[in-house]
Amino acid sequence: MTFTMRSQRWVIMALALMISLPLTISTARADWNPGDGYKMHYPQLPDPNGWDVEFVSLTNKIGDDWLCTGTGPVSDIHIWLSWQKDNIEGGGLPGVIDNVGVEIYSNVNPDALLPYSRPGDLLWSRSFSAAEITRRSYGQGDQGWYSPQLGMQQGTAWSRPDHQFFEQMNITNFDAPFIQTEGEIYWLVMWVDWIGTQNPAGWKTSESPHFMDDAVWYDYLEPNPDLRWHEIVDPITMQSLDLAFVITPEPTTLLLAGCGLLLMAWPHRR
Repeated sequence: MTFTMRSQRWVIMALALMISLPLTISTARADWNPGDGYKMHYPQLPDPNGWDVEFVSLTNKIGDDWLCTGTGPVSDIHIWLSWQKDNIEGGGLPGVIDNVGVEIYSNVNPDALLPYSRPGDLLWSRSFSAAEITRRSYGQGDQGWYSPQLGMQQGTAWSRPDHQFFEQMNITNFDAPFIQTEGEIYWLVMWVDWIGTQNPAGWKTSESPHFMDDAVWYDYLEPNPDLRWHEIVDPITMQSLDLAFVITPEPTTLLLAGCGLLLMAWPHRR
């Protein structure tokens, strides 16, 4: 058996990919940057001059929908968040997160009950401790603060400008993840808890383009469970709002890709 020049090029490419896998896996298991892989319709990147929607405690949970573009586990979740008034009450430092709650729901399309899509059946849920997440400073801009659970009254429910800085939070490398199916739409619902006194956290809204229907907030006081999800819209313009997040491929996908290249490169007897 002999290598052709074309085979040699494939082998070099495959080996280079295999050698780079530890670095790639490290990135996939921690921070996410634009240009990295994803497994949804497209990354919903943070709007540096958008809103941060309060999602403190189970009663204030909020969420947004995504289209699955690859069957497999949802084991890498990345979102962007800020702290009201840059957490001045906490000394201007990023707030201390104690737990992060994550839920995944099926999708309910607009119907006679409500004219917008929203979460349906709860498919998966888990609470993550501070030791199971990573966070990093990400950017800044003139951002607003919004608590839709309080209505739309300025001064209590929303303020603009409110804060400057925002960060990225990563939840990766966990057991028993949810298995999504390509072509299905799901809802990612989250909230954060902490111990102590500090300003609350908000999940950042995303830049355009807008995907499907609006993000939603949960009204735990509504007696009818079918009416507990409400749309999140800009409290000033009433325009649609989405939340900033991305779901990424698991590292085993990259490993399989490398193995595939090696098989393609393997010389064949003529």
